[in-house]
Amino acid sequence: MDARADLPIGSEPLPYRQRHIASTGLSATRGPLSAGCRFTYKSGIDPAPGLFPEGTRDLIPVYLVDLSLGCRVGKSTVTLKVLNLTQYNYARVERNLGAPRRLSIGISGVY
Repeated sequence: MDARADLPIGSEPLPYRQRHIASTGLSATRGPLSAGCRFTYKSGIDPAPGLFPEGTRDLIPVYLVDLSLGCRVGKSTVTLKVLNLTQYNYARVERNLGAPRRLSIGISGVY
């Protein structure tokens, strides 16, 4: 039996892959303050043979919003980042959940 017989050909989408992915962002700086926002969209995944019956609930579109705020203090910059701001629940592939909201604080500088 040829294992390649079940693979999609030509313009057929691959299983567990989104057809559309888009990402856009906006950032601004004014004096010592900076802000940024990024939006990512991933279309729902088409069902593929061999999915677990309950796996179809994981195939929804993904809408993610990330936010960053920064402040320059002397030669240092303090940055606050929030990834998945809206705490959107999604799966990257069947039964593999995406990361929940994450908060990070960073300090960088040139000395």
